[in-house]
Amino acid sequence: MSEIESNFSPERELSPEQIEALVEFLREIPLFAELRTTDLEALVTIAHSELFTAGGELYHQSEGDNTLYIIQSGQVGLTHIDPQGAPNDVGTRAAGAWLGESSLLLGEPHDVTVHALDKVEAITFSRKEFKEL
Repeated sequence: MSEIESNFSPERELSPEQIEALVEFLREIPLFAELRTTDLEALVTIAHSELFTAGGELYHQSEGDNTLYIIQSGQVGLTHIDPQGAPNDVGTRAAGAWLGESSLLLGEPHDVTVHALDKVEAITFSRKEFKEL
């Protein structure tokens, strides 16, 4: 994350170099790979950066925060609580992975709890801003 400043948001201006680096990062995400550069630049205008310490929770199962998370650095663990209340580890995700697309696109609650296994930097998009764009 050398060129992309941590803790950016639409309210905080990025340099042209930082915008370019973020556009190139998003271009590598399969969810956005087919978008034109101008579309990626528009996405950058609504992007937020969030930092999570090891053990921190990105989101909780059954909550609907209407947010898409793209892991920029670090690793997260996914846990699903079954109907009997037992937690089940269902995998990990690392840089380049995205989570919460059904929450962003459909407004559905999350189907797993996601927590940081180490320091995690994530780019987030909110449903409200995404729909307006």
